[in-house]
Amino acid sequence: MSAFDYEKAKRRQNHLMQQTFPFHTQNHPIIHSYTYIHIYIYTYIHIYIYTYIHIHIHMYPSTRRLSHLLFSLFCSFFSLILLYSLFRVFVLLWMTAKVEG
Repeated sequence: MSAFDYEKAKRRQNHLMQQTFPFHTQNHPIIHSYTYIHIYIYTYIHIYIYTYIHIHIHMYPSTRRLSHLLFSLFCSFFSLILLYSLFRVFVLLWMTAKVEG
């Protein structure tokens, strides 16, 4: 691959990344760090709410059904966000392999 072809492929990759991730910079480690930071934040929030709801269930047994419902809704929401974050990482890796391969 000549230097011109490499630069052309790199520009195409940057253009594709800008279309897919318009709110990110075009630097791979920053995108990966951004995604991982989101995963850590969502995990922390999940643990915090999980603990809060279970303490609430033990302190106020009459609200047990509502607390379980809220907890299951939150787990579903958290799972969707986590899957979306992982999907972004896989799309980035696929686009990188497509351009370089």
